[in-house]
Amino acid sequence: MARPTRQERLASAAAAARAKIVAEQRKLASLQSAQREEERKVRDRRRYQVGALAEECGLCGLDDAVLRPLFAALQVLSAVPNPVALMEGLIEDVSSSPGKIVPGCATPAECDVPT
Repeated sequence: MARPTRQERLASAAAAARAKIVAEQRKLASLQSAQREEERKVRDRRRYQVGALAEECGLCGLDDAVLRPLFAALQVLSAVPNPVALMEGLIEDVSSSPGKIVPGCATPAECDVPT
């Protein structure tokens, strides 16, 4: 049997390298698909948890026209370092006793003007 020429050996090595690349690409695609599936499971689990929290708080009783602006406001709070403290402060400000604030007063008690 004749010995393969250098050109035939190079062609054979190139074909083997291409086959190896195709096999590695398939393996990579399979791994990436598995990663996406795991990410989807984590995302779905979190969505379920958030939905359960919304249901526990009674938010599921609100219609979409009310929920959309509420969630939009919460989205703004997500960029704040301490969103819970900010929200509590805002709610406290709204529920505190009404009064007029006069600029330049030293303390809040001095700023209240009888209405």
